[in-house]
Amino acid sequence: MTVAGPAQTPCQFLKAGATAVFSEECVKLLADAGYKPNWFGSYNHVNALLKGPRAAVAKYMAKVKAGTATEADKPTGDEWYLGNCQSGHLAQNAIFQPKDPENENSGRGDPCSNVPGVPGYDEDWYPCMPQFGAASDPNGEHGLATRHEQDCASAVGVPGTPYTKEQLDLDCAERAKLVAQNGSLAVECGRNYTGPPGKEGAEAGGGAGSGGDASGAGSVSPTKPNAPSTGWKAPAEGKTPGDCIESFRKAGVQAMQDRCADPKERAKNWSRANPDGDKDGGVDYRARLQKAAKDARERADKDPDNPEAQKAASRAQSNATAAQRASCRAVQGDQIANGNYGSGGGVVPPNPKF
Repeated sequence: MTVAGPAQTPCQFLKAGATAVFSEECVKLLADAGYKPNWFGSYNHVNALLKGPRAAVAKYMAKVKAGTATEADKPTGDEWYLGNCQSGHLAQNAIFQPKDPENENSGRGDPCSNVPGVPGYDEDWYPCMPQFGAASDPNGEHGLATRHEQDCASAVGVPGTPYTKEQLDLDCAERAKLVAQNGSLAVECGRNYTGPPGKEGAEAGGGAGSGGDASGAGSVSPTKPNAPSTGWKAPAEGKTPGDCIESFRKAGVQAMQDRCADPKERAKNWSRANPDGDKDGGVDYRARLQKAAKDARERADKDPDNPEAQKAASRAQSNATAAQRASCRAVQGDQIANGNYGSGGGVVPPNPKF
């Protein structure tokens, strides 16, 4: 078994997983629910962790289709579960990055769209966990979480209604328990759930695919995990798996914002937003890039069959967008560095039911 490594900084945790963040009790609770601490982290971390298991499942299924599969080819239990998972955000992205109908570049992935309540929001660095199935699949964990997100948002109000931190925390805590403590769904999905059944779940027990560690997923030490770094006020704690996951989410949000405020990150963003160090903060520089993008697009529209003109327009717009987004990240990083982390709330997004 692998013993947890040295204490991690918030940024390292986001990149490398949450092994050093969970309390000893949470490690046990998560294990009973079929999870390993290092399965939790940023979107980037979880998505990368799933690649190996996905490949193992795909390879096996190809052999099954060809009629050449053997017992030795079968993925382990964790590989099967993770290989069918997506990296699921622990809160809906659109709450924090609403789409502006008048700006096609706004919304998901655009830091300039971030709500004032969560400066430094980044979809790639927001806390996530593996969730079985696609978000559009009503029978899986990801689909269950997605429907819960939409139901909770609609209960708050119509799109654009303020979604307070207090309500968001309550909804996220309920959703974490709904997914993590649903024993019957865990078994159906192949998660090695061995904890006691609660009102959310049915009889506990490992699914058909329960078994060894996933390739690339790592192992969990039975010993107490490392104490969090000085960047954490306390380890992620709780009395249920859902409590531990919600505690992790809150710690991860702070880590995401601290990453945006990191001096090196801010310097990098200011350099991209204002490479000449102009006194106006690069406003003129970014305006020139926007004009260049507009001019290039006009030339491309006049010559639609010219591939070089189309590429030039795409490059020009990419350069302008990158500089503008770097400016927004830099400004928000400065805000956080000055102690303003925002209210923690967002807005109700326009979910399909509206």
